[in-house]
Amino acid sequence: MHKPSKIKFPVDLSKHELELIRDKTFFDPDLILSALANNNYCLNLTLDQINDLAGWVAAEANHAKSARLEEKLGDLYDKLDSLSYECSRQGNSN
Repeated sequence: MHKPSKIKFPVDLSKHELELIRDKTFFDPDLILSALANNNYCLNLTLDQINDLAGWVAAEANHAKSARLEEKLGDLYDKLDSLSYECSRQGNSN
């Protein structure tokens, strides 16, 4: 059985990336709005939250109405997927 980790990892995002997440996904809107309101573009997320966010972004990229939006979301997904991999390796080494 999968046991969720409580370890949080820093997820550095640009203002534009946070706005994309806010506007195009259903990922924790309170967390995103709070980050934008405070000009804090680094979210502290658990590995499960990073994976959830990556899933929301991937779903939106797959259904994007323009190639430009699909590319932006795809790039954001790649960033989150890479971060997820690094965090899972880091979590397994502890």
